[in-house]
Amino acid sequence: MAALEAGEAAIDPKDLTIQGRIRRDPYRPPYLDDFSRILPIVDKQPRPHPPPEEKVKFMSEEEHASDLEKLIEDLTPKDVNFEGLTEEQIETVLNEKVDFDMAQAKYFEEHSTLVDNDKPSNSALAPSLGKNLRGVTGLYKPPVDPEDQGLDNEGEFQDLKKKSGLSVKDIKALHYHTKALVIRLVTNQTRLGKVQRQWVLAIAGNGNGRIGMGESKSVEISVATAKAKQLAILNMQPIPRYENRTIFGSVKAKVGATIVHLESRPPGFGLRASHRLFEIFRLAGIHDIAAKMPRGRNPMNSVKACMQALMNQPDPNEIAIGRGKKLVDVRKVYYGGEVL
Repeated sequence: MAALEAGEAAIDPKDLTIQGRIRRDPYRPPYLDDFSRILPIVDKQPRPHPPPEEKVKFMSEEEHASDLEKLIEDLTPKDVNFEGLTEEQIETVLNEKVDFDMAQAKYFEEHSTLVDNDKPSNSALAPSLGKNLRGVTGLYKPPVDPEDQGLDNEGEFQDLKKKSGLSVKDIKALHYHTKALVIRLVTNQTRLGKVQRQWVLAIAGNGNGRIGMGESKSVEISVATAKAKQLAILNMQPIPRYENRTIFGSVKAKVGATIVHLESRPPGFGLRASHRLFEIFRLAGIHDIAAKMPRGRNPMNSVKACMQALMNQPDPNEIAIGRGKKLVDVRKVYYGGEVL
């Protein structure tokens, strides 16, 4: 108490009037807590039952099975809904514990797991919070935009919509045309042991000259795939195409020990490439091209080298301007149109 009184005496009352005011602006830090009410998400729920008596032990597996069998035999039709089930189905439900309407079973609501104790006991599993909580209901809702017309009620693409400027309809159309090309298991050695995660590299394209690449890691492969696909849509960039079907000349890129060599081809040649590069050209809207990988064929490096080669194509128009000349397509001049 003497230390507290000394600390209070060291504070100037003038400072309290100037600096001791509670901030009302929307950017104030949440440093005030109201301990007069219980927050279900933060505070522990009070125990509904007193602690068990001393020298009481939990049921063993055999005792729990016999107790469960006895209580199920004592259940009445009001407790469990067996309507519409045959005798064989009811027997299967009781023996194999198949899913059925357990909400009305009194045993599963609150029952003692202790030996020779008929009173309810506190379980090690916390009860569910429920759907309607006082002070919480209606505060946490998924960000639903009326302009989405019900296409994204769970708010999965809202963050991508803000960053890319695309509508949810366009994002979902692109999301269906994305493809996960490389999936690997990566391991990180920590002091707690080896932590394994899934690594996914995905490609997205609109089939008309725009393509993007995204990579992500997560413990669950579904989460990593979804993140990689959204990043691929966000990273989409235009690539130069000659006559909207092939590239300009030949281009080469190197990533690690993998070299990708791309060459333009005449109309009707098709896509002559490996399966991963084939998917990249198909999503980018390229129809006539030849690809070679003379050295290493690492999946990750091959995809990255191909993307690097497509982005770093030489622009003939810029080369002509640099030489002080004008670029003219001879086929358009003599044949009066593009060759499709």
